Amino acid sequence: MIELDSGEFTMGRADRFAYPADGEGPVRRVRVAAFGIDACAVSNAEFTRFVENAGHVTEAERFGWSFVFGGLLPDDFPPTRGVANAPWWREVEHADWRRPEGPQSNLEGKTVDAFPPNGYGLHSATGNVWEWCSDWFSLDFHTRDTRTDPKGPARGENRSTRGGSYLCHDSYCRRCRVAARNSMEPSSTTGNTGFRCAQDR
Repeated sequence: MIELDSGEFTMGRADRFAYPADGEGPVRRVRVAAFGIDACAVSNAEFTRFVENAGHVTEAERFGWSFVFGGLLPDDFPPTRGVANAPWWREVEHADWRRPEGPQSNLEGKTVDAFPPNGYGLHSATGNVWEWCSDWFSLDFHTRDTRTDPKGPARGENRSTRGGSYLCHDSYCRRCRVAARNSMEPSSTTGNTGFRCAQDR
């Protein structure tokens, strides 16, 4: 893990690139205690070892399908159900973490350290996968929460995610930014989400 010292930073964004529904603003100073964080999001190889050692079965494997971004599917892929407000996400049978675009796909060539690290030594803090956070999502809780080691609400329906993904682009998303904030249901299984481990020091 990369060991980071305690300090203050400016959280949030309030300009034209922010989405009001994401709750990025207002911009505020936040202080965090020292912590350790993995240099990379958990890789497919690391997750494979975890699954083999723990016998873990993911939600997509239990469901028997996952939503897949339509642009990643073959042109002749048969029509399937889409997400109500985002029809470019298509239901694909047997899509899961091993086969992120369905039975015809695999993990070959999919890696989290393909680009140089940032100044802290962290790889792909933005634009790789939306990274799950331990906090429940709230649109405005952070405006009431403490500005020292904020923890987020005690409960909720969606988890916070940060950093955008490889599917984000300025032409339609503008979320490939460190300040970008989003939320997803805990059972969401899309291939553009992941996580990296962190711990208190």
